[in-house]
Amino acid sequence: MFNSIFRRIMIPTVGVALLLVITLGLTASVMYRNALIEEKHRSLEAGATELSRLAGLHLQGELSLDALSAAVNAVGSSTDTMVYLIHATRAQLEDGFDLESTGLEDAFVLAHLKLILEGKSVFNTTPYSDTFASYVLFQGYPIYADGEILGAVLLMTPIDGISEVLYDLNFTYAGIAAGALLLSLPLILWHSRHISGPIRRMEETTRLIAAGEDAPLEPIRTKDEIGRLYTSFLQMKEALEKTEALRKDLIANVSHELRTPLTSINGFVQSMMDGLVPDDERLEILGLVKAETQHLIHLTSDLLELAKLQAGTRPLQIETVAAESVVRQVMTSLRAMAEERGIDLAADLPEKLQVDADADALRQMFSNLIDNAVKYSTEGGTVRISAALVGDTVRFEVADQGPGISDEALPMVFDKFYRADTRSSSGTGLGLSIVKALVTLHHGEIHAERNKPQGTRIVFTLPRKQGGTGFAKK
Repeated sequence: MFNSIFRRIMIPTVGVALLLVITLGLTASVMYRNALIEEKHRSLEAGATELSRLAGLHLQGELSLDALSAAVNAVGSSTDTMVYLIHATRAQLEDGFDLESTGLEDAFVLAHLKLILEGKSVFNTTPYSDTFASYVLFQGYPIYADGEILGAVLLMTPIDGISEVLYDLNFTYAGIAAGALLLSLPLILWHSRHISGPIRRMEETTRLIAAGEDAPLEPIRTKDEIGRLYTSFLQMKEALEKTEALRKDLIANVSHELRTPLTSINGFVQSMMDGLVPDDERLEILGLVKAETQHLIHLTSDLLELAKLQAGTRPLQIETVAAESVVRQVMTSLRAMAEERGIDLAADLPEKLQVDADADALRQMFSNLIDNAVKYSTEGGTVRISAALVGDTVRFEVADQGPGISDEALPMVFDKFYRADTRSSSGTGLGLSIVKALVTLHHGEIHAERNKPQGTRIVFTLPRKQGGTGFAKK
């Protein structure tokens, strides 16, 4: 019965609404009953007080019996009660006053009469009267004459009249409550579906994603917890789809990148095993096998490095680094390769420029960028590294004078395995992806643009001071 969110919302909501209606009905009934009884009490007390005064005057000989009888009938008629005037004292009651002669045989009357003859006003809402064969409201008041208590006024009215009024009220309220409950059911139904609907759609989408199927999902426009959960679920779904696409793309790219060197190695080794390679060429072939093996080692190393960066498992040791010193070290290590290609390395950096960064990571950024710029520069060109302070950030540039990259290809240079020049097979195609990941970890930004008059310029900015979380600062 409770195997769905819809039922778990719908049934308790209806139950709470029903309980609320019943509670309100009972409360209203009790309050109205008490109000009726209180009103009746005031009218009985007023009538008893007036009859007590008139009876006292009669006992003192100041009021005729007919006038007293008329007053009794008037009070009885106006309050719908039976009126009894008892002429007795407390001493007579204790000596065995015959109460049955008055027509009152109920035991509670005698008990109340004792209190009245002591000078107390008595009102009771619970006694059952055998005389009336029903529950009654009882009001008693002492009669005073010449300063003494010489009797009592007793007023009794069956409670049936009040019960009939309450019954009509309860019946009317029950009808109104039932109508209100029926009218509220569509609202409760809509509310339950409004909450359970998005959850049900998320459940269906989860099953489709788990099965590897396409799972379109429209956003909802609510700002409550369900809406925020739904938005988060959409973001998670998009992230999973993007991750899946990246995974498939990575597998395809890695497979392609591994297939070429492995095929070459397999061909060289097979030729040597079949004796097809002359002895004077064996060293050359082994050198080619070694080169392809080194390429595979670099490729796997770069893949592992990029995976660590994207997963955030490589901690950064942030310290204040002299940018000019790091660039000079990288230029020194790559100068021989540049000179071999006829490329000049030039730097334009302020000597005292400092930035909060991981020194090894910054060194790797410049190493990858300068290495890439040298490989794609034309002979006789210059690779220029520059830096400048721009507000709270440091702007670095690495520009080459190669053939350049088309405007359409510029945004893709940081994609894994992307090569703007397909004729080049050097490198792993992961260098710029690693640079972008390192810049992102430093809360920086990076982009590529055309270098005038020719070539490509890589521009990245880093915050001068790192104040965020996630860093281990020396």
